[in-house]
Amino acid sequence: MDTEDFSLTLSLHRVGSAYQLEISHRDPQSQAEVAPLRSAASFDLSALLARQGDERAYGDALASQLFADPKVKARFCTVEAAAQSRSAGLRISLSIDPSAQELQALRWELLRHPDTGARLTMSER
Repeated sequence: MDTEDFSLTLSLHRVGSAYQLEISHRDPQSQAEVAPLRSAASFDLSALLARQGDERAYGDALASQLFADPKVKARFCTVEAAAQSRSAGLRISLSIDPSAQELQALRWELLRHPDTGARLTMSER
């Protein structure tokens, strides 16, 4: 990993019958610790399955579910903007806890940007 790239980690795990999302990031030019943001997350697996044949619709639905909490979306967009302002890359990693194994079957490679709709996995930045 380039030491000048920002990194953003999305971690999902099950808490009872719900999911919790933790979003954390690292700024390569700062030693400051930024507290991770934790939020409830909800995934409608049947709605995603219904969109299986349309990659765009699936990716949009997945993004709307992952970034449903405005604070999560804002943190993602803030980190992305900081990386862009320095012409740095943004490395995104997704971690799914074994407690939420059913989420591993989702087509995360189709995930779209919550604002622009661009596929996140297709960007060179």
